[in-house]
Amino acid sequence: MDEVLAWLAEISQLAEQLLESQYGALSYEYIRELQSIYRIAHEHMPELSKDLAVLLINRTPHEAVRMMSTEWRCPLICIIGYSRFMEQGLDGTLTPEQLISVQKIRALGEKIQDWNRIGFSEDLAFTDDSPDDENLP
Repeated sequence: MDEVLAWLAEISQLAEQLLESQYGALSYEYIRELQSIYRIAHEHMPELSKDLAVLLINRTPHEAVRMMSTEWRCPLICIIGYSRFMEQGLDGTLTPEQLISVQKIRALGEKIQDWNRIGFSEDLAFTDDSPDDENLP
């Protein structure tokens, strides 16, 4: 879980750095997308969100993975989608420095998404109440 929180913090920092250092060089659409990425990553860190922190109180590591994978699924789709949109350059070209930062954001979002998939599939395996093959007609 600590690794994922570090990835979210890095996504938030990268988006914030791009906004601060490149604000004048970015299109309006890119500024909005980076602001959304920053906000989504920032708001989905349990130490900053009382709601998420409450979800994790007295949870086993397995339960925490299950809870967070559910909470993070939609925000990650937005982070990855916005960064892919920016990589394609549909609203203007990014400088090589900007492109590297956006690619890092996407890669970190995909890492967290992979972590979520692992947690979700472990959760399904953990609660599998399906009948055994030998009991099927």
